[in-house]
Order: sequence, then C-alpha cells, then structure tokens
Amino acid sequence: MLNRTHFAITLARAVDVFRNAGGDVHAQKMLLRALHALTGLDAVSVGVDEQNLTVDGVVIPRTLPLISQLREVLARHSVKRLSIDRGARAADLLAFLRAVSSEPTERSEDTLAGFSEGEAEVTLRTIHLNSEGERERSSVAVNAAFESAGLMEPPAVKQGLAEEMLRKELEAQAARIRELVAGRGERAGETRPEIDLIRLPRQIKRGFSYGLNDIVLKVLHGLVKLEASEKSPEGVAHAIDEILDGGNLLRLVHLAYKPEFIGDVMAVLCRSGEFGMDAVYQLVEEIERSGTGKELILVMREEPGVVDLIRGSLESSDQALARKAAVVAGALRIEESVDDLRHALSFPDTGVRASVATSLEMIGSPEAMEILDRVRRIQLLLEGGGELAPQDTRERQAISDELVRLVERERSADKRVEYFRALGSVGTPDAIRVLIRHAMPGGRFFGKRPVTQRLEAIEGLRLARSPAARGALEELLHDRNREIQQRARGALDELEA
Repeated sequence: MLNRTHFAITLARAVDVFRNAGGDVHAQKMLLRALHALTGLDAVSVGVDEQNLTVDGVVIPRTLPLISQLREVLARHSVKRLSIDRGARAADLLAFLRAVSSEPTERSEDTLAGFSEGEAEVTLRTIHLNSEGERERSSVAVNAAFESAGLMEPPAVKQGLAEEMLRKELEAQAARIRELVAGRGERAGETRPEIDLIRLPRQIKRGFSYGLNDIVLKVLHGLVKLEASEKSPEGVAHAIDEILDGGNLLRLVHLAYKPEFIGDVMAVLCRSGEFGMDAVYQLVEEIERSGTGKELILVMREEPGVVDLIRGSLESSDQALARKAAVVAGALRIEESVDDLRHALSFPDTGVRASVATSLEMIGSPEAMEILDRVRRIQLLLEGGGELAPQDTRERQAISDELVRLVERERSADKRVEYFRALGSVGTPDAIRVLIRHAMPGGRFFGKRPVTQRLEAIEGLRLARSPAARGALEELLHDRNREIQQRARGALDELEA
C-alpha cells in the first residue's frame, strides 16, 4: 500500500534535487530510484490548487519538508493534476523531473508539452505517465533512463563536483536556518523559510566525510540556536540527535582543538548532556596538561550554554560526572556557577567536595571565597567536636544550612552522625529540627533508626542548649530503649548543672 505522505515528500525532494543540485547525478539517481519504487506499489494522482497539494485527494500538510515549494513549482508550470499509473516507466519519470527543473517559458505549455493530453486549457492541464507493463528493478531502470538521456557521471570530477554541490546545499540550509533564528516569516506578508530536516542529517554526515568542517559546524550551531528559540520547527531536536549519533560527536571533539572551530563546537557540546560534559572535561584537561591553547579557554568561557551544562551535571547523582563539572567550572572560571558549586558541597562523595572546593578557589570571586571560608569553618567544627561554633548569627545560619544539606544527602548512617555535634554547636532552629528527627526512634513507614545514630543526635541536642532541644530530651526519657533513656538523662543533668 502506498503511503501518500511519504510519496509526496519523496516527489518534493526529487524535484528539489533536480532543480537545485545541478550536476549531482548521484543524488538525482538515488531519488529517482526511490520514486520509481514507490510508483510500483500503486497508481497515484497528485492535485494542485491555489492553497494545497493533494495526493489521491488527501491534503498534504504544507509544514512538511519542501511540500510548499513543490506546489509552487507545479503551479508555475500550470499543472493541476499529475496522474501516474502503477508501474510508470523510469524514463518518463526522469523526463518529467527534468522538465519541471527548468523555469517555464512565456508559452508555459511548451515546457511539459510531451505530457499534455487533449485540448485542455493550460491552466487545467493534466500530465499522465503510463505504465511500462512488466517492470525492471528500479536501479536497472533508472540507470538505463540516465544513459538514454546522456546524463552520465564524469568519473574524473565526480567527487569534486559532489563536494562543491554539497557545500552549496549546506550554505543554503545555513542561510535558511539563520533567517528562522532571526524570526523571518513571523510578521505579516513574510514567507517562512523551510529547511529539509529529513535530508539535513545525511548532508551533514557527508560534509564530515568530505572535510567540509567549517560549513558543517555553522549549520550545526545554527540548528542548536534554532532548537533554543521559542518557535523552533518540529523535528529540529531529533535532527540534531540523528546528526550527532555514531562517530560525529567524536569528530567534533577533535575539531575543538582548532581556535576557528571551538565556538561552534562548544555550542553543540553544551546541548549534548553527559557526553558533552565528558568531552568538555577532556578538552580542559588536555589544555591544562599541555600548557597550550589558553585562548581556547577564553572562547569556551563565553559560550552561554556552558553554565546550564555545568548545572545539570552538578545536579546529577553520578559522582564522576559531578566531579568533572566541578573541574570544568574552576578551569573556565565560571562565576555564574558559584551557587551551583555551593549546593554541590553537600555531595556525599568526598572527592566531589574536594574538587568543588578547588574550583571555588580557582574562581576566586568574593562570593566563592566566602563559601570556601565557610567550608573551612565547618571542617574546624567537625575536627573540634562541635566546640568551635561561630558567634555571628548570619554565619551560624549559613553554616547550619550547609550542614543540613550534608546530612540530608549523606546515605551512610555512619558518616551522617559525624555532622550531629556540629549541628548542635551552631544551634539554629533548622539544625535542631534535624537532630530531633534523628534522635527519635522512627516508625513503620520510614524504618527504625539505629541506636548509635540516635545517641549521637542526643549528643548534638546537648550541645544545642535550647528550649526545643531540652523538650526533645525530656520526651526521650520515656523511650523504650534503656540506653537512650540514660543518655537523655545525662544530657539533661548537664544542662541543669
């Protein structure tokens, strides 16, 4: 069964290639083979009116790639209906595509005269392609048709010609993308440019293989900007993902070492998630190790998407990814990432926290140094058993917030209790609420808490010396566990002494 939408897109692409691809015989053959194969499935009728293109009476959406252009081309040639029998000859299909690839003359009926029927008016012309009876394979039939028409590929200049045509196609795509990013077509009376998102991934991959890196990167960078715009066409994100599938992302990483490409490469890597962060990290590490390419760091820092890339990676539960993000933030001196680094200080892994502290020191902004100083104070609190709490109220609250985050993210009960004495020494309401929760026995839904953890939380409540802490200790006097009762009694006796 013939898929009408697929046929319309294939016909549109074939007409576009015959009109715009010049001597790219390889591309013309490929699309003619596809069209020849589709017409072997069923007869088809293409209709053209003032607004729409139809296939077998079904309206084809104008938003699909190249459909609007196909309708305009057929209308300029005064074609109202194109009827193709099942099994139409490849030679007739080729002749038709060549005819519509040229602009109509003043006597429009001359252009497609070989396909006209009867004495119908030019504006009502019907083109009819007859069946060829028993069919050859599409590849054989298409090759024979091209030979008969004298359209053979010049063997000596085939690749050079293909490269030239591909560059022109990519430049045209890049120009359309720039117009879309700039908002062309959103105002009344403007025609919205269309990009062929079906062909584009294959064009990009061929561009990489031909070494057309400059224009390929311009197209990719444009697509990333278009994806981020408010009125991005449907399918842009999928096209980028398809382009970057396989080895193309690795090719980008290798191109990043060239100053003329680094800006475009960074824009693409910053929307590539985990792989993008890994690639940026490797690039930064290589620059730091070699001591060369410092100018690349300046360009990388200016890429707007790098802040979001770092933020997303720091919020990941993947320790290795978070550590790489911290290293990149420090190496690039990204001041906008200071707040994200502050949150990452509560990461359970000590390696991540160490990388974050190093990055804050490398950034060196006043805010970064204030956070780093707070980290050192917390470390002194932990090493001093909670006896060295700061006197300043604002500082107490800031340290309390950091400690609460550390406790909440820590999965190991043994490591969690290390923070309880420090929480008690700062004694803020938030710190005391955390201590009370961990001092209580727990329940059926959240599980019973280990006795050793509860005992350490009681020690934190003793250091807090607040009415809320005292009330919690009094409640624990009635706990079912005798050891908890005794520890709570000892803490209260010390508070009353």
